[in-house]
Amino acid sequence: MKSKILLLIPALLLGCQTMNFRDPVKPGSEIGRDSGLLDAYVLGAMKKYAVEKTSFALIARNEIVYERGYNVSEGELLQVASISKVLTAYAALQLVEQGRLELDRALDGYLRESYFPDGSDGRKITLRMVLTHTCGMGNDIRGKDRKIYHEPGKSFHYSGAGYTFLMRVMEQLVGMPFDEYMEGRVMKPLGMQRSRFSIDYPSGFRSISAASSLRSTAGELALFFRELMMPRFLRSDLAKAMLSDAVRIDEHYSWGLGIGIQHAEGSTAIWHWGNNADVYHSLALCFLEEGTGIVILTKGKKGILLYQDLAHYALGGSYFGLGDTVIRKTR
Repeated sequence: MKSKILLLIPALLLGCQTMNFRDPVKPGSEIGRDSGLLDAYVLGAMKKYAVEKTSFALIARNEIVYERGYNVSEGELLQVASISKVLTAYAALQLVEQGRLELDRALDGYLRESYFPDGSDGRKITLRMVLTHTCGMGNDIRGKDRKIYHEPGKSFHYSGAGYTFLMRVMEQLVGMPFDEYMEGRVMKPLGMQRSRFSIDYPSGFRSISAASSLRSTAGELALFFRELMMPRFLRSDLAKAMLSDAVRIDEHYSWGLGIGIQHAEGSTAIWHWGNNADVYHSLALCFLEEGTGIVILTKGKKGILLYQDLAHYALGGSYFGLGDTVIRKTR
């Protein structure tokens, strides 16, 4: 199913300007080749943008060739923020492979009690709509806002609320808390042994969100993105569909089943970013044909400026939207 885009309003993040690089993608043999220069560049960028912590990994020829944390203590995990959604999408497609979910069946029908009030269009929302951000829900990830702002399946509107709805469905299907399922059944087989899908706050509150609560290192998250490029634990047709255009956004951008897709000058890249509380900023970007990629996790209000800078330095390539976002927050 391909959806027509009815409305798209770019929102500028942190007042930064769009960075329209036109450089070629670097060959795998050049990526991560000089660790000394990389270290110096990262440290210089952290100082320039006043970023407190950075976790950084590089993929070349489908292998992780560089990984390091800067001002990150041993065992510390950084918040991945909205890149969490990509792992949730992958886990949901595994359930499709197992025959426990269907892409085009209404998700509400899997629940013992409806997630929406009587008569709500939310009862029409399918897994495909959630993963392509065409479900019509808002961006509230707490589960309180269950209003349908746009007719499901008709237009792209970035939605964290849709992923919260999906999390409730997945928990009922697998019969265990979402974080336990993700950590034990999805992430550990990929080698993500330390990563956690929850955030514990000093107050004692624990946040578990399919949309935003993953904590990891760049190295462990790079294991996941390598899996997307060379899938071992997801059927090949579903993996291909995940990384293929489902919704066309503009000249350069599409959305697949859970991840953004960039088309630029002969190269196709998959990508997602994250922002938790304007403190934790993250980027994952992989060029499919080249088998190269980068994962950057930061703590600092200007982390978005650091990851733009570092992605271009380390990988080369053309990025049409890392300064802008295709998110349009409906509420």
